[in-house]
Amino acid sequence: IQVASVDTIRGAHDRIDFKPDLVVLDECHHFMADTYRLLVAAHPKAPLLGLTATPQRSDGRALGDIFQEMVVAAHYSQLLKEGRITPVTVVRPNAYLGTDLPGDPIEAWYSFAQERPTFAFFNRVTEAQDAAKRWNRTNGHLAACIDAHTGKSWRDSEIANFTLGTRQILTSVAALTEGVDVPRASVAMSTRSFVFEGAMLQAFGRVLRACPGKESALILDLTGATHVHGLPLDDREYSLEGRAITKRGSNYNESEERQPYCQNIAETNMEVVSVGMKVPAHFSDLPERKIRPVVRLLSTERQKQIFQKYGARALRSAVDTKARVAK
Repeated sequence: IQVASVDTIRGAHDRIDFKPDLVVLDECHHFMADTYRLLVAAHPKAPLLGLTATPQRSDGRALGDIFQEMVVAAHYSQLLKEGRITPVTVVRPNAYLGTDLPGDPIEAWYSFAQERPTFAFFNRVTEAQDAAKRWNRTNGHLAACIDAHTGKSWRDSEIANFTLGTRQILTSVAALTEGVDVPRASVAMSTRSFVFEGAMLQAFGRVLRACPGKESALILDLTGATHVHGLPLDDREYSLEGRAITKRGSNYNESEERQPYCQNIAETNMEVVSVGMKVPAHFSDLPERKIRPVVRLLSTERQKQIFQKYGARALRSAVDTKARVAK
C-alpha cells in the first residue's frame, strides 16, 4: 500500500515506482479534474474509488467530471437507528441571518453548552483567536485556537489535550471541519453562514459520532444556516451532476418537537429543534450554573497513560494546564 498526499501525486507521479491495482481518493470532494487527469495518466489501468461524506466541492459543484457512479453507503436515519451517530439538538435563530448573529457567541455558549466539549467555528482566524482568549479569561474554561498555519506538533498536542479533557473548547475556521475524530466532543458552535451544504455537514458532523456516556449532541447554529441547508440528521439525496446534495426529508416531527425560545443574548427569537429524541429538550427550564474550573491534578497513572499514547509534549501541556487551573 502506498500512501501519498495530493501534492505528492501532483508533483512526482511520474517518479513514483508503484503500479497499483486500485487508487483510493480519501475526502475526494477536494479533488479537481486536473488532479484526476494526472492520476489517470499515471495509472491508466487502476480503477479509482472516491470516499467522502459530502460529495460536493467547496464551490458547490458535483463530482461528475471525475466519477461515473455513486454508491451511498448509509443515510443519517439508518446510522441513527443503528446507534452509530447520536441524537442532536439544534439551537438556532428563527430565520437565516446570513452573516449576522443573534447575539454574543460566547454568551450563547455559556447559556446553552457550558461544561461540554466544543468545536467552535468562526468566519475569520482573528475571530477564532479572540474567542479562545475570551474563554480563557473567564471562569477557568480552557480553549485553544487551531488554524491552517498551526504547526503539526502543536496541533496534535492541542487535539490530544481536547481528547483527554484538559482542553474544553477548540476554535477554528475550517482547520477542524474534516479529519478530526474526537467522539467525546458533543457541541458544535458556528458563526459561519455556510454557503454550501457540504461544509456545514462536515463541521457539524464532528460531534455526531456516538460515544459511551454521550446521550446527544448540541448544534449552536448562530446564523441559522440549517434553515437553508436542512438539519444535520436530515436524509439527503446525492448526485454526480447538477446539485450535488439535496435534502430528502426531515427526521423530526415539527409540530411536536419544536418550541419557540428566547434568551437574553439578543432580542432575536431562538428556536430549539430536537432530532432523534423521544422528549424534546427545554433549555428554558435549565437553572443558571456557575462555571467550575477543573481543580484536580493528574494522577501518576494518568500521566503515564498520556505519555505512552501522546508523547512528552502532550504530557507537559496537560500537567501545566491542570496545575495552572488548580492555582
